[in-house]
Amino acid sequence: MQDIHDIHPPVMVGIPSDLIRMLALAAAVLAIAALLFLLVRRYIRSRKPGVLEGEAVPVPPFETAIKALDRLGVTLPVNPKAFYFDLSALFKAYIGGTFQIHASQMTTRELVKALRHTDMDRDLVTRISRFQSLSDPFRYAPVTPDPARMTADLDQVRQLIRAVEKDRASDATEAGEQEAAP
Repeated sequence: MQDIHDIHPPVMVGIPSDLIRMLALAAAVLAIAALLFLLVRRYIRSRKPGVLEGEAVPVPPFETAIKALDRLGVTLPVNPKAFYFDLSALFKAYIGGTFQIHASQMTTRELVKALRHTDMDRDLVTRISRFQSLSDPFRYAPVTPDPARMTADLDQVRQLIRAVEKDRASDATEAGEQEAAP
């Protein structure tokens, strides 16, 4: 009977329940501390006037367009098709940012139709339509303009952008006068 051994006492397996409770309590305390920190930080930031740290100040579409025109005008590309695509893209980006429409995804007809629904001067809409229609062949057809035409079109887009800004400023002035009148 020497090969019979006595039963061993039970062996603990796993994590003790006291340790689990302590870890859960520590996690809850950390979560509450993080929440309090974020709430205090938000409260302090909401009391500060002006621009918050890390917050980007939006650049007006006019400034963005003029800077892009300046960059495009410095180096007239060898590829006129690419030049007209870039010129049209920056003009549509300006129109889209100014009037809050998705102009970059629109065809010339869709863009003109959308502009007619704005309060823009009708003559200005016609000038924009004419420019877009005259530049479409340079983008989509095998038509190559001369460099003088490219420079003239660059200047025309600059004039159109300034005319749109002037039209918007006059509309804002008229709206302010109407609100002031009884």
